[in-house]
Amino acid sequence: MANRCYSVVFEILVGIDYFNYFLAGPDLWEWIKYVLIYIAYVVIVPFLMMLFITFFVRTLAERKRMRNEKPFEC
Repeated sequence: MANRCYSVVFEILVGIDYFNYFLAGPDLWEWIKYVLIYIAYVVIVPFLMMLFITFFVRTLAERKRMRNEKPFEC
């Protein structure tokens, strides 16, 4: 009963009944694939977001600095 309940909840969240698949024990390649996906979401995606935000903030700061500088007068 409990296994079926967990399976239904997992199926609702994921969309496919992976719960029984994991109970059967996936092979090593499946675990490696899911670990790589986890690393991508936890490490690579935040790193890329940080780079994008840094570039965006630096671009805005550069535009503001260029706007505030007075042109060179002779």
